Amino acid sequence: MTYNQLFPASGSTVDAQFADGSIKVVDHPFTHRERAWSPRLGYAWSPGKTGVWSVRGGVGMYHDGSLLGETVDAMRANPPGFVFPTFRQDTPIKPLFAIGTSDTYPFGFPLPDIGAGSLDSHGGLVGTRPDIGATQLDLKASNTVNYVFGVERQLAYKTVVGLNYSGSRTWDGTVGSDFNRTAGDLLDGSYDRLNPSFGAMNYVFNANSIHYNAMVATFRKDIGNRGSVQASYTLSKTTDLYQGGSRSNGYESIPDQHVIYDSNLREALRSYASWDARHRFSFSGSYELPTPFRDNGFAKRVLGGWQITALAIVQSGSPYTVLNYNPFEPVLDATGKVIGYGPNSGDYNADGSNYDYPNLASQSINNSHSRQDFLNKGIFSASDFTAPALGAASNQQRNLFRNPGYLNIDSSMIKNNNLPFFGERVKLQLRFEFFNVLNRVNLGGVDNNMFSSTFGKVTGVRDPRTIQLGARLAF
Repeated sequence: MTYNQLFPASGSTVDAQFADGSIKVVDHPFTHRERAWSPRLGYAWSPGKTGVWSVRGGVGMYHDGSLLGETVDAMRANPPGFVFPTFRQDTPIKPLFAIGTSDTYPFGFPLPDIGAGSLDSHGGLVGTRPDIGATQLDLKASNTVNYVFGVERQLAYKTVVGLNYSGSRTWDGTVGSDFNRTAGDLLDGSYDRLNPSFGAMNYVFNANSIHYNAMVATFRKDIGNRGSVQASYTLSKTTDLYQGGSRSNGYESIPDQHVIYDSNLREALRSYASWDARHRFSFSGSYELPTPFRDNGFAKRVLGGWQITALAIVQSGSPYTVLNYNPFEPVLDATGKVIGYGPNSGDYNADGSNYDYPNLASQSINNSHSRQDFLNKGIFSASDFTAPALGAASNQQRNLFRNPGYLNIDSSMIKNNNLPFFGERVKLQLRFEFFNVLNRVNLGGVDNNMFSSTFGKVTGVRDPRTIQLGARLAF
């Protein structure tokens, strides 16, 4: 089968029936953008006769179609193409450990003996558990409604202030997860999966729901005829059900896989989105400096045409969840029955996915910390968290904790020069740009792996001060 047969020019996507190896091509709704109904309405009103008040708002429907990568990434490793099996002690084909003896393939390593072309009763290759993927057969373009309402008031001295509400609702958001797992799978001492012939079955589907609400206060002012400043403060909240990754198949592994099958249970996962910023203040301004000694031609060309700009952002930290990435380490009784967890065990629900939330040992963990807490002693330790009871869900809310905040100021000096000897319309602009002009150390994210040696600490920082010089010729 050729690439063009798999991905026809019409833009159709592909679903595979893995049991019999057949491939079915279907037209997905998101391939037909002309069918998307996207009404939008805006309005503006200036009450009274003075013209100093302005009432504005609007609402609109938007759609975000899935990319070709959604299908390609999900399905490119599917049989009958190349497969990438993982061999474990509990798989039919055991891993082989050896030291390489050659510098040419296969480098002297013994290769597992895989029965070529043999299928078992579940449609898998005998002796292997390849990971596979698929997309929802009728995958839809996500739907978003954005709405805004605001009031502005013009004050004296060319000053305008405003207060706005902005909101958004998204449904049928695209996410992905491994469906071939079940809680308690490892409790009998073997890793069976729902379909024992395959590893992860990563499935991309419409399930996410995103809510955004914000209050935005604005300020604008002209500084004579030479410049202007504007500032805004945003108090907002963004929630979703879970984060699927940049292409939706980053697969945030929901600790209890059964939750995503039921829309009512999925809603219980709603919490702060990974990009939520509760508080954000921004400022920008520009000012053209007056030219001294304007009667002196040389001084006018050297000292004239200078402009200063500045941009500042202060923002609260993004959310994160404390996780345990360790594998399942059970405690067994004399009969081999699982009766508890080992000291460093992860995978609390024993489904084979090492991505689980520990319990909070105390509901009153402090979520406000100094920079030194993040860098030195850490903001918490593994003892602040405990393992849930066997088969019980964690009491930790998703994205409960916050990373350090962010403060940055950028500035630039711009020199505009006329070049009359090339013609009146030719101009040369010299730019002297300073990023993070204060050279403030903005901290990165907190290590959220509870058994990491740097758990609860920040181990990275954002960009330091950077100076950039540039020139631009306009004609």
